[in-house]
Amino acid sequence: MRTTISFILKKSLLSLALIFILALTACDSGPSNGSQGSGSISINTIGEEGPVAAASILSVGRNAHEYILSSSLHPYEVALRTYVSLPDDSSLFETAGSFPVFFLYHGSGGLFKEPSNLGEDCTQELESNYQEMMTFLNNQGIAVVAIDSFGSRDSRFCEDNSDFVSFAPPEMDSNLNQVVSRLMDTVVAEKSFCALASLDCSRMARIGTSEGGTAVLVASHRYLEAAWNQLFDAEDPDNELEILTHVAYQALPDNRPTPLFVFAIAPGCGFYGFLPFGVEGEDIENLFYSQSLISIHAGTADSIPAHCAVELGEGTRQRQAEEVQSREGIAEANFTYQYTLYADAPHDLWGSHQSELEAALTSLIGLYFP
Repeated sequence: MRTTISFILKKSLLSLALIFILALTACDSGPSNGSQGSGSISINTIGEEGPVAAASILSVGRNAHEYILSSSLHPYEVALRTYVSLPDDSSLFETAGSFPVFFLYHGSGGLFKEPSNLGEDCTQELESNYQEMMTFLNNQGIAVVAIDSFGSRDSRFCEDNSDFVSFAPPEMDSNLNQVVSRLMDTVVAEKSFCALASLDCSRMARIGTSEGGTAVLVASHRYLEAAWNQLFDAEDPDNELEILTHVAYQALPDNRPTPLFVFAIAPGCGFYGFLPFGVEGEDIENLFYSQSLISIHAGTADSIPAHCAVELGEGTRQRQAEEVQSREGIAEANFTYQYTLYADAPHDLWGSHQSELEAALTSLIGLYFP
Protein backbone atom coordinates (compact mmCIF):
# COMPACT_ATOMS: atom_id res chain seq x y z
CA MET A 1 0.00 0.00 0.00
CA ARG A 2 2.82 2.41 0.90
CA THR A 3 4.51 1.68 -2.45
CA THR A 4 1.26 2.42 -4.32
CA ILE A 5 0.73 5.72 -2.48
CA SER A 6 4.35 6.73 -3.12
CA PHE A 7 3.97 5.97 -6.84
CA ILE A 8 0.75 8.00 -7.11
CA LEU A 9 2.36 10.92 -5.27
CA LYS A 10 5.42 10.93 -7.56
CA LYS A 11 3.17 10.75 -10.62
CA SER A 12 1.11 13.71 -9.37
CA LEU A 13 4.23 15.78 -8.73
CA LEU A 14 5.54 15.03 -12.23
CA SER A 15 2.21 16.08 -13.74
CA LEU A 16 2.25 19.35 -11.82
CA ALA A 17 5.83 20.01 -12.96
CA LEU A 18 4.86 19.39 -16.59
CA ILE A 19 1.90 21.76 -16.33
CA PHE A 20 4.19 24.42 -14.83
CA ILE A 21 6.73 24.05 -17.66
CA LEU A 22 4.01 24.29 -20.33
CA ALA A 23 2.62 27.42 -18.68
CA LEU A 24 6.05 29.06 -18.69
CA THR A 25 6.50 28.17 -22.37
CA ALA A 26 3.14 29.69 -23.28
CA CYS A 27 3.96 32.91 -21.44
CA ASP A 28 7.27 33.22 -23.28
CA SER A 29 5.82 32.90 -26.78
CA GLY A 30 4.94 36.54 -27.48
CA PRO A 31 5.29 38.47 -30.75
CA SER A 32 8.72 38.44 -32.34
CA ASN A 33 10.75 41.21 -33.98
CA GLY A 34 10.28 43.44 -30.95
CA SER A 35 6.68 44.26 -31.85
CA GLN A 36 3.95 44.72 -29.32
CA GLY A 37 0.33 43.60 -29.54
CA SER A 38 -1.66 40.58 -28.54
CA GLY A 39 -0.26 37.19 -29.42
CA SER A 40 -3.70 35.67 -28.79
CA ILE A 41 -5.20 37.20 -31.95
CA SER A 42 -4.50 35.22 -35.11
CA ILE A 43 -4.68 36.54 -38.66
CA ASN A 44 -7.35 33.98 -39.56
CA THR A 45 -9.70 34.88 -36.71
CA ILE A 46 -9.08 38.60 -36.31
CA GLY A 47 -12.29 40.60 -36.54
CA GLU A 48 -14.59 37.57 -36.51
CA GLU A 49 -16.10 38.55 -33.17
CA GLY A 50 -16.27 42.25 -33.93
CA PRO A 51 -13.76 45.11 -34.06
CA VAL A 52 -10.51 44.83 -32.13
CA ALA A 53 -8.78 47.55 -30.13
CA ALA A 54 -5.94 49.23 -32.01
CA ALA A 55 -3.61 48.71 -29.05
CA SER A 56 -4.12 44.94 -29.27
CA ILE A 57 -2.45 44.70 -32.70
CA LEU A 58 -0.50 47.95 -33.15
CA SER A 59 2.37 49.67 -31.39
CA VAL A 60 3.67 53.22 -31.77
CA GLY A 61 6.25 53.89 -34.48
CA ARG A 62 8.66 56.78 -34.93
CA ASN A 63 5.98 59.48 -35.07
CA ALA A 64 2.25 60.06 -34.64
CA HIS A 65 1.43 58.61 -38.08
CA GLU A 66 3.57 55.48 -37.88
CA TYR A 67 2.19 52.20 -36.52
CA ILE A 68 3.89 48.82 -36.23
CA LEU A 69 1.63 45.84 -36.84
CA SER A 70 2.30 42.92 -34.51
CA SER A 71 4.54 40.30 -36.12
CA SER A 72 2.35 37.63 -34.52
CA LEU A 73 -0.21 38.35 -37.26
CA HIS A 74 2.22 37.86 -40.15
CA PRO A 75 2.88 34.26 -41.29
CA TYR A 76 6.51 35.28 -42.01
CA GLU A 77 6.76 37.05 -38.62
CA VAL A 78 7.34 40.48 -40.15
CA ALA A 79 6.41 43.45 -37.98
CA LEU A 80 4.94 45.62 -40.73
CA ARG A 81 5.75 49.31 -40.51
CA THR A 82 2.82 51.39 -41.72
CA TYR A 83 2.04 55.07 -42.16
CA VAL A 84 -1.58 56.03 -41.48
CA SER A 85 -3.19 59.35 -42.32
CA LEU A 86 -6.78 59.94 -41.18
CA PRO A 87 -8.92 62.78 -42.57
CA ASP A 88 -9.23 64.44 -39.16
CA ASP A 89 -5.52 63.85 -38.38
CA SER A 90 -6.45 61.84 -35.29
CA SER A 91 -4.74 58.72 -33.96
CA LEU A 92 -5.96 55.18 -34.48
CA PHE A 93 -5.67 54.80 -30.72
CA GLU A 94 -8.20 57.55 -30.04
CA THR A 95 -10.40 58.23 -33.08
CA ALA A 96 -14.15 57.81 -32.75
CA GLY A 97 -14.81 58.06 -36.49
CA SER A 98 -15.13 55.36 -39.12
CA PHE A 99 -13.56 56.31 -42.43
CA PRO A 100 -13.51 54.74 -45.88
CA VAL A 101 -9.96 53.65 -46.60
CA PHE A 102 -7.35 53.34 -49.32
CA PHE A 103 -4.45 50.93 -48.81
CA LEU A 104 -1.38 52.39 -50.51
CA TYR A 105 1.59 50.37 -51.81
CA HIS A 106 4.91 51.97 -52.71
CA GLY A 107 7.12 51.33 -55.71
CA SER A 108 10.82 50.51 -55.99
CA GLY A 109 11.73 53.98 -54.70
CA GLY A 110 10.30 53.07 -51.31
CA LEU A 111 7.75 54.84 -49.14
CA PHE A 112 10.14 57.22 -47.38
CA LYS A 113 12.89 59.47 -48.66
CA GLU A 114 16.42 58.13 -48.42
CA PRO A 115 18.87 59.35 -45.75
CA SER A 116 21.84 61.60 -46.38
CA ASN A 117 24.25 58.69 -45.95
CA LEU A 118 23.91 55.06 -46.97
CA GLY A 119 23.58 52.79 -43.97
CA GLU A 120 21.47 55.22 -41.99
CA ASP A 121 17.80 54.55 -41.33
CA CYS A 122 15.32 55.73 -43.94
CA THR A 123 13.94 59.16 -43.09
CA GLN A 124 10.47 59.73 -41.67
CA GLU A 125 9.53 61.95 -44.62
CA LEU A 126 7.22 60.41 -47.21
CA GLU A 127 8.21 60.48 -50.85
CA SER A 128 6.49 63.51 -52.40
CA ASN A 129 4.13 61.50 -54.62
CA TYR A 130 2.75 59.55 -51.68
CA GLN A 131 2.35 62.63 -49.52
CA GLU A 132 0.38 64.24 -52.34
CA MET A 133 -1.81 61.15 -52.75
CA MET A 134 -2.55 61.07 -49.03
CA THR A 135 -3.43 64.76 -48.92
CA PHE A 136 -5.72 64.38 -51.93
CA LEU A 137 -7.54 61.37 -50.45
CA ASN A 138 -7.75 62.84 -46.93
CA ASN A 139 -9.37 65.95 -48.41
CA GLN A 140 -12.12 63.67 -49.73
CA GLY A 141 -12.72 62.20 -46.28
CA ILE A 142 -10.76 59.01 -46.93
CA ALA A 143 -8.20 57.40 -44.63
CA VAL A 144 -4.94 56.10 -46.09
CA VAL A 145 -2.90 53.17 -44.78
CA ALA A 146 0.51 52.89 -46.48
CA ILE A 147 2.55 49.70 -46.10
CA ASP A 148 6.35 50.00 -45.92
CA SER A 149 7.44 46.59 -47.15
CA PHE A 150 11.10 47.64 -47.41
CA GLY A 151 11.69 49.35 -44.07
CA SER A 152 9.70 46.69 -42.24
CA ARG A 153 12.47 44.22 -42.98
CA ASP A 154 15.49 46.49 -42.55
CA SER A 155 15.25 50.13 -41.49
CA ARG A 156 18.15 50.93 -43.87
CA PHE A 157 16.44 49.36 -46.90
CA CYS A 158 14.90 52.50 -48.42
CA GLU A 159 14.91 51.78 -52.15
CA ASP A 160 15.09 48.73 -54.40
CA ASN A 161 18.24 49.60 -56.35
CA SER A 162 21.97 48.93 -56.41
CA ASP A 163 22.72 51.57 -53.76
CA PHE A 164 20.59 49.81 -51.16
CA VAL A 165 20.99 46.20 -52.26
CA SER A 166 23.27 45.34 -49.32
CA PHE A 167 20.40 46.15 -46.93
CA ALA A 168 17.76 44.16 -48.80
CA PRO A 169 16.97 40.76 -47.30
CA PRO A 170 17.02 37.88 -49.81
CA GLU A 171 13.21 37.61 -49.97
CA MET A 172 12.99 41.20 -51.22
CA ASP A 173 15.18 41.07 -54.30
CA SER A 174 13.43 42.16 -57.48
CA ASN A 175 11.83 38.92 -58.62
CA LEU A 176 9.17 36.44 -57.64
CA ASN A 177 10.42 36.27 -54.05
CA GLN A 178 9.52 39.93 -53.63
CA VAL A 179 6.14 39.56 -55.35
CA VAL A 180 5.24 36.73 -52.98
CA SER A 181 6.54 38.58 -49.90
CA ARG A 182 4.66 41.75 -50.77
CA LEU A 183 1.49 39.81 -51.50
CA MET A 184 1.56 38.41 -47.98
CA ASP A 185 2.18 41.93 -46.62
CA THR A 186 -0.85 43.14 -48.56
CA VAL A 187 -3.36 40.57 -47.38
CA VAL A 188 -2.11 40.62 -43.77
CA ALA A 189 -2.18 44.41 -43.51
CA GLU A 190 -5.61 44.74 -45.07
CA LYS A 191 -7.25 42.07 -42.96
CA SER A 192 -5.64 43.39 -39.77
CA PHE A 193 -6.48 47.06 -40.25
CA CYS A 194 -9.99 46.23 -41.45
CA ALA A 195 -10.63 44.72 -38.01
CA LEU A 196 -10.44 48.22 -36.50
CA ALA A 197 -13.68 50.12 -35.91
CA SER A 198 -12.08 53.33 -37.19
CA LEU A 199 -11.80 51.99 -40.76
CA ASP A 200 -14.88 51.18 -42.85
CA CYS A 201 -13.66 48.45 -45.19
CA SER A 202 -17.05 48.13 -46.85
CA ARG A 203 -15.68 51.22 -48.63
CA MET A 204 -12.12 50.12 -49.36
CA ALA A 205 -9.79 50.47 -52.34
CA ARG A 206 -6.16 49.76 -53.21
CA ILE A 207 -3.71 52.11 -54.87
CA GLY A 208 -0.12 51.38 -55.87
CA THR A 209 2.65 52.67 -58.11
CA SER A 210 5.16 50.63 -60.13
CA GLU A 211 6.11 47.62 -57.95
CA GLY A 212 3.28 48.66 -55.65
CA GLY A 213 0.98 48.59 -58.67
CA THR A 214 2.09 45.02 -59.25
CA ALA A 215 1.26 44.23 -55.62
CA VAL A 216 -2.30 45.56 -55.84
CA LEU A 217 -2.97 43.71 -59.09
CA VAL A 218 -1.61 40.35 -57.95
CA ALA A 219 -3.65 40.53 -54.74
CA SER A 220 -6.79 41.07 -56.83
CA HIS A 221 -6.56 37.85 -58.85
CA ARG A 222 -9.83 35.98 -58.33
CA TYR A 223 -8.13 32.57 -58.08
CA LEU A 224 -5.45 33.82 -55.71
CA GLU A 225 -5.25 30.69 -53.53
CA ALA A 226 -4.91 28.42 -56.56
CA ALA A 227 -2.11 30.56 -57.99
CA TRP A 228 -0.36 30.78 -54.62
CA ASN A 229 -0.54 27.05 -53.92
CA GLN A 230 0.63 26.20 -57.43
CA LEU A 231 3.87 28.12 -56.87
CA PHE A 232 4.85 25.86 -53.97
CA ASP A 233 3.42 22.53 -55.17
CA ALA A 234 6.26 20.17 -56.04
CA GLU A 235 3.82 18.01 -58.04
CA ASP A 236 2.59 20.91 -60.20
CA PRO A 237 4.58 21.46 -63.43
CA ASP A 238 4.05 25.22 -63.08
CA ASN A 239 5.62 25.45 -59.61
CA GLU A 240 8.39 27.98 -58.98
CA LEU A 241 10.27 26.21 -56.21
CA GLU A 242 13.63 26.69 -57.94
CA ILE A 243 13.12 30.45 -57.70
CA LEU A 244 11.33 30.65 -54.35
CA THR A 245 14.42 29.77 -52.35
CA HIS A 246 13.92 32.49 -49.74
CA VAL A 247 10.18 32.22 -49.07
CA ALA A 248 8.62 29.10 -47.56
CA TYR A 249 5.00 28.13 -48.07
CA GLN A 250 2.49 29.63 -45.68
CA ALA A 251 -1.26 29.63 -46.27
CA LEU A 252 -2.88 32.94 -47.17
CA PRO A 253 -5.25 34.30 -44.50
CA ASP A 254 -8.92 33.34 -44.79
CA ASN A 255 -11.86 35.73 -45.23
CA ARG A 256 -9.88 38.61 -46.66
CA PRO A 257 -11.58 41.97 -47.29
CA THR A 258 -12.32 42.78 -50.93
CA PRO A 259 -11.64 46.23 -52.40
CA LEU A 260 -14.35 47.97 -54.39
CA PHE A 261 -11.72 48.95 -56.95
CA VAL A 262 -7.97 48.83 -57.55
CA PHE A 263 -6.00 51.79 -58.92
CA ALA A 264 -2.63 50.78 -60.40
CA ILE A 265 -0.26 53.50 -61.62
CA ALA A 266 2.53 52.43 -64.01
CA PRO A 267 2.49 48.82 -62.76
CA GLY A 268 4.54 45.91 -63.98
CA CYS A 269 2.11 43.25 -65.19
CA GLY A 270 4.56 40.42 -65.83
CA PHE A 271 4.32 39.47 -62.13
CA TYR A 272 7.72 37.69 -62.36
CA GLY A 273 5.98 34.39 -63.07
CA PHE A 274 3.37 34.54 -60.29
CA LEU A 275 0.91 33.64 -63.06
CA PRO A 276 1.71 31.87 -66.34
CA PHE A 277 1.73 33.84 -69.59
CA GLY A 278 -0.50 31.50 -71.60
CA VAL A 279 -3.82 32.68 -73.03
CA GLU A 280 -5.62 30.37 -75.46
CA GLY A 281 -5.93 26.89 -73.98
CA GLU A 282 -4.67 28.00 -70.55
CA ASP A 283 -6.50 26.78 -67.44
CA ILE A 284 -9.02 29.37 -66.29
CA GLU A 285 -7.33 29.64 -62.87
CA ASN A 286 -4.13 30.80 -64.58
CA LEU A 287 -5.81 33.61 -66.53
CA PHE A 288 -5.52 36.91 -64.71
CA TYR A 289 -8.90 38.36 -63.82
CA SER A 290 -10.26 40.31 -60.89
CA GLN A 291 -13.67 40.35 -59.23
CA SER A 292 -13.00 44.01 -58.31
CA LEU A 293 -12.71 46.72 -60.91
CA ILE A 294 -9.10 47.27 -61.97
CA SER A 295 -8.13 50.70 -63.28
CA ILE A 296 -4.62 50.68 -64.76
CA HIS A 297 -2.90 53.92 -65.76
CA ALA A 298 0.31 53.91 -67.80
CA GLY A 299 2.35 56.10 -70.13
CA THR A 300 3.18 55.04 -73.67
CA ALA A 301 6.85 56.01 -73.14
CA ASP A 302 7.09 53.58 -70.21
CA SER A 303 8.34 50.05 -70.95
CA ILE A 304 7.53 48.60 -67.52
CA PRO A 305 3.75 48.09 -68.10
CA ALA A 306 4.35 46.19 -71.37
CA HIS A 307 2.31 43.19 -70.19
CA CYS A 308 -0.61 45.41 -69.11
CA ALA A 309 -1.94 46.51 -72.52
CA VAL A 310 -1.40 45.42 -76.11
CA GLU A 311 -0.68 49.02 -77.13
CA LEU A 312 2.35 48.94 -74.83
CA GLY A 313 3.80 45.54 -75.73
CA GLU A 314 2.81 41.95 -75.13
CA GLY A 315 -0.33 42.96 -73.24
CA THR A 316 -0.50 39.51 -71.62
CA ARG A 317 -2.82 40.39 -68.73
CA GLN A 318 -5.20 42.31 -70.98
CA ARG A 319 -5.38 39.35 -73.36
CA GLN A 320 -5.90 36.94 -70.46
CA ALA A 321 -8.74 39.07 -69.06
CA GLU A 322 -10.37 39.24 -72.49
CA GLU A 323 -10.03 35.46 -72.80
CA VAL A 324 -11.93 35.10 -69.51
CA GLN A 325 -14.54 37.53 -70.79
CA SER A 326 -14.96 35.48 -73.96
CA ARG A 327 -15.15 32.10 -72.22
CA GLU A 328 -17.60 33.25 -69.55
CA GLY A 329 -19.67 35.63 -71.65
CA ILE A 330 -19.01 38.61 -69.40
CA ALA A 331 -20.88 41.70 -70.57
CA GLU A 332 -18.75 44.73 -71.40
CA ALA A 333 -20.45 46.71 -68.61
CA ASN A 334 -19.29 44.10 -66.09
CA PHE A 335 -15.78 43.60 -67.48
CA THR A 336 -13.36 44.50 -64.68
CA TYR A 337 -10.10 45.01 -66.61
CA GLN A 338 -9.81 48.68 -67.58
CA TYR A 339 -6.81 50.79 -68.51
CA THR A 340 -6.01 54.34 -69.57
CA LEU A 341 -2.91 55.27 -71.56
CA TYR A 342 -1.17 58.64 -71.57
CA ALA A 343 0.66 59.61 -74.75
CA ASP A 344 4.44 59.89 -74.38
CA ALA A 345 4.18 59.84 -70.57
CA PRO A 346 7.14 58.44 -68.55
CA HIS A 347 7.21 55.94 -65.69
CA ASP A 348 6.69 58.67 -63.07
CA LEU A 349 3.12 59.10 -64.19
CA TRP A 350 1.96 60.84 -61.01
CA GLY A 351 4.70 63.41 -61.49
CA SER A 352 3.69 64.13 -65.09
CA HIS A 353 -0.10 63.64 -64.97
CA GLN A 354 -1.18 64.24 -61.38
CA SER A 355 -4.29 66.25 -62.27
CA GLU A 356 -5.56 63.58 -64.69
CA LEU A 357 -4.98 60.81 -62.15
CA GLU A 358 -6.74 62.80 -59.44
CA ALA A 359 -9.69 63.30 -61.79
CA ALA A 360 -9.84 59.55 -62.47
CA LEU A 361 -9.73 58.83 -58.74
CA THR A 362 -12.45 61.38 -58.05
CA SER A 363 -14.69 59.71 -60.61
CA LEU A 364 -14.20 56.24 -59.10
CA ILE A 365 -14.62 57.49 -55.54
CA GLY A 366 -17.89 59.14 -56.50
CA LEU A 367 -19.09 55.93 -58.11
CA TYR A 368 -17.99 53.42 -55.46
CA PHE A 369 -17.88 55.40 -52.20
CA PRO A 370 -21.44 56.68 -51.71
